Amino acid sequence: MNAIVKKFLNDRGFKTDDTYYNNIELWESYWEGKTDFHKYKDVDGNTREMYSLGMAKRIAEDWASILWNEKSEISVDNKRTNELLKEQLKEIDFDDLFPKVIEKAFYSGTGALILRVRDVLQVGDTLVKGDKTRIELHSVTAEKIVPLTIENGVITEVAFVSGATIKGKKYHYVELHTKNEEGNYVIENVYLDEKGNEVTFENVLREIKTQSDKPWFVIIKPNNVNPIANNNGLGASIYAGAIDQLKAVDIAYNNFVRDFYLGGKKVFYNKSLIKMATRKVRDEAGHEKTIQVPIYPDDVTKQQFLVVGDDTINANDNPEIREYNPDLRVNDNETGVQAFLDYLAFKCDLGSKRYRFDNGSVITATQYLGEQQDLISNMNKHQKNVNKALKGIAEAILYVRKAIFKDNIKEDANVTILNDDGFMTPIETQKEEFRNDISLGLRSKTSYLMKFYGMSEEEAQEELNRVNTEDIVVDETE
Repeated sequence: MNAIVKKFLNDRGFKTDDTYYNNIELWESYWEGKTDFHKYKDVDGNTREMYSLGMAKRIAEDWASILWNEKSEISVDNKRTNELLKEQLKEIDFDDLFPKVIEKAFYSGTGALILRVRDVLQVGDTLVKGDKTRIELHSVTAEKIVPLTIENGVITEVAFVSGATIKGKKYHYVELHTKNEEGNYVIENVYLDEKGNEVTFENVLREIKTQSDKPWFVIIKPNNVNPIANNNGLGASIYAGAIDQLKAVDIAYNNFVRDFYLGGKKVFYNKSLIKMATRKVRDEAGHEKTIQVPIYPDDVTKQQFLVVGDDTINANDNPEIREYNPDLRVNDNETGVQAFLDYLAFKCDLGSKRYRFDNGSVITATQYLGEQQDLISNMNKHQKNVNKALKGIAEAILYVRKAIFKDNIKEDANVTILNDDGFMTPIETQKEEFRNDISLGLRSKTSYLMKFYGMSEEEAQEELNRVNTEDIVVDETE
């Protein structure tokens, strides 16, 4: 944490401990692809880098695609409110933003979505919509999140810190979300110069009184207990306990590539077969000097051979030219890389068979459905945290649209999350199972329309009413 920001928070009465952020820095370095571990020195003292599969980023990306995909959806049980929410989410490109937030949260341990209302006016304590007022969502990773108050493991007050450049000058930006005596959130926008002095800008509200007990931010973390002390409510990276496995994968992969790199044919010549030529070169000081360079037989386009020695000696027993073809150890290397990938996937809650290669093709988790119950269980576990965040941000958006934009919507509408786990169970199979349950009286037709068509309960009931009306047969003979 920057010293200027730390002093500002301490002066405000928030005592901060930034030692935990060293862990976040380590996890981020693996996500970026290369760490100090990947650097080594050869026998000549030259620094070299290991080859890497970059699995830390792949793991975070995979969790993002598992927990939110193109068929996932936020829905509310009021038609007008549902339409407006979907329009707003589309306007802020939510489907593109949210998977990136999950990836950030899973590699850094904690991610956040912040709702900001741009170009809003404040009259007294009331926020008023202007001609250019708009809603934005911003995401941050753990290193920019400073928890201020934690209640039952939940971050309820927080500071988001980052850098800002305004008119060519750099500032430290601190966005505080704290509660007032009434329990409502107050947002402060603080800009500090390089000396720690606060700077204000005409077009930025220094303080926003939301007049709501609903936060305008949500925190996303992997749903695992953080084993690291002094974490201050922040989460641990999904691969926090798998650093050794990340190293092992890259050690095995580096060995695999090096075997190929060093596996070219080597040809050894008897010194008598090598001609020497002179060449003039210049040294670093620009002085010209003459050196001798070898000319090997293979460097000569027209190769000539001279029989030397006793013709009774077998050439294979005492050859003038010998070749060496190193063993590439393909099967051994493949087995090693695969074994370490299995350990890594298991440690990162993805199941031991998430990453498998067979005859050059990747075998997906769907093909191992019977052996992937651990992945399904972990997916459901992490989905709970994600769904809480989704509901929180949806509720914040609805509050802003009602309170500031004055939209005629149901602010307290029930928010539901549709998660399509079709990557594990094909969607048609899910539908068939659902229809069987309906025929047995275990589920309602309304819930079927809500789950597979994204309808609200009100919309589903209206659709069923129309279907029932069409099914009525009128006897025209009467």
